[in-house]
Formats: sequence, structure tokens, C-alpha cells
Amino acid sequence: MKKKRKKRNKTSIITSLSNLFPWGKSKKRKKHRSKSKKTTKTQSTKPTKKRLLEEKKKKRQRKKRLQLLQDLLLAIAGASVLIPLGVSFFIQFSTITGYGMSPTLRNDDVVIVNKTKELKRFDLVLFKKGNTTQIRRVIGLPGEIIEYREDHLYVDGQKIDEKFIVDEVNESQRNGMNFTEDFTIADMISQQMIPKGKYLLLGDNRSYATDSRHYGLVDVQMIVGVVKMKVLPLEDFQVY
Repeated sequence: MKKKRKKRNKTSIITSLSNLFPWGKSKKRKKHRSKSKKTTKTQSTKPTKKRLLEEKKKKRQRKKRLQLLQDLLLAIAGASVLIPLGVSFFIQFSTITGYGMSPTLRNDDVVIVNKTKELKRFDLVLFKKGNTTQIRRVIGLPGEIIEYREDHLYVDGQKIDEKFIVDEVNESQRNGMNFTEDFTIADMISQQMIPKGKYLLLGDNRSYATDSRHYGLVDVQMIVGVVKMKVLPLEDFQVY
């Protein structure tokens, strides 16, 4: 019995010493720590993969956005260059100088000109005259015989009404005068018919305007285009 008690006393002493000096538990603690590290590693790897995937998605989205932005900027830049070029190719703004087209167009009026060579009778056209430009009305077309007699326009022998100057003609006749002086194409050139590629252009203000009666028929190459609308002043806006 005494031997057993001695053994028990020894074991109790060892356990008490191990409790006081915990180097005996270090191995167990190390094992526990290693297990916990493994679990944390396995737990931490899962969210990092998700994060990586999310970051990749975000990067792709950013790249797409940047690409879209670049494409948009390129489109805007291209449009800012091409649109003015296209506009300047098809239309032109022109400011009226003088009173040769009064009352239809007055000094400082601004008009839009469509750059076309397809001309009809009574179109208002912008054409080059030396270093300047003028706007006059198409009266005679190529191949036509034109004559003015007693304030009436005759085209190939048929009388044509000029409705745009009716008031002016009536006023002149009340005063005992013709608004348009009598003349024929033969008075201007050595033939009665307007040659190919030539046009007879007159101002609406017949007694004041300088036009084909003074400088001759106008070549189609000198014509810039047809006046389509008056935009200034705004209160006189008009489409032709």
C-alpha cells in the first residue's frame, strides 16, 4: 500500500509541475495550432478565389467601358469633322449686298444656298461675278427665245406671268412707265436663242439692278447654287 501511495504521489507531483511549467502542453498546442492554421487556410482560399473572379469581371467591365468611351469619342470627333465638311459641300450661307433683288431680298438679308446646278425658271441663284457673288433670278433657260415687250415676258412666243413683281409692274404702269425695258436676246448676243450652258439672270428691282442686260448671259459654271430660304432677319424667314 505504501508503494502505491508513493507512485500516486509521484504522478500527482509530475502533473502539478506540468501545470506550473506548460512545456509539456506545447506539443498539443502546436498540433492544435497547426490544425487551426489549416482550417483558416482552407477557409481563406475560398473567398480569395471569389475575389479574384470578381476583380477579373470588374477589369473586363472597365475595359469594355473604356472601349465604348473611346469608340464614342472617335465617333464624335469624326462627326465634328465630317458634318461641317458635308454641310459646306451641299449648302452655303450668303449675305445680300445691295438692293438689286428688292423687295424679295434686301441688303444684309442672310440666305441658305443649295449647291446644285439643276435650275428652273424663276429660281433665285447665287453666282460668281468677278471676285464677288450676286443673287439674281433665272428668267431664260438654254435653248429658249426670250423677249420683253410692254412689261410682259415672252418665252418662245408665249406670255409668262411674273407674279413676284406684279405690284411693282402695276405701280410703274400707273406712273406711265415700264418696269422692265423692252429687249430681246438678239439685243445682247448675235443670236435669238440662249446658247447651251448659258442663263439669262435678272434682278427683281428691274430699274435698279445690274444683271444680264449689262454683263451678258451667265455660264452655268459660274452658278454656285439655288437659294432655298431666307433665315435672317427672323421676322422675314421664308422658304423659296
